[in-house]
Amino acid sequence: MSFDTLKSAADKLVLEKKFMNAIKNYDTLISNQEFSNEEKLKNVFFNKGYCLYSLKKFEKAIEMFFKALELDPEYVKAYYYKGLSLLELQMYDDAIEVFKIGMIKNPKDEKIFNEKIQHALMKKLEF
Repeated sequence: MSFDTLKSAADKLVLEKKFMNAIKNYDTLISNQEFSNEEKLKNVFFNKGYCLYSLKKFEKAIEMFFKALELDPEYVKAYYYKGLSLLELQMYDDAIEVFKIGMIKNPKDEKIFNEKIQHALMKKLEF
């Protein structure tokens, strides 16, 4: 099965909220050396991270977002979801730092990142 076919099948499973099945497909793509195109692989890592985030497996989600960012340090969406995962783990200072990086990488999303930074600061004060 080709990379694109398997990724499309996994992406469809995500839309159907069948996250565990999608993760299995993403794992196949990650482990298959012939699919080592970095541009495509960063999306696989991100999508797997999104599935893990949706399943509330935040530590594992962070690992996937980190791998996506290793392949593409400009991947703003990965900063956003990494920050959300850190918020869920009550790691407020780390979340703030990640949101700040995302905001620097993409100033047009400054409002979205600022809202998350403010949210993290409020949660930190409650904590």
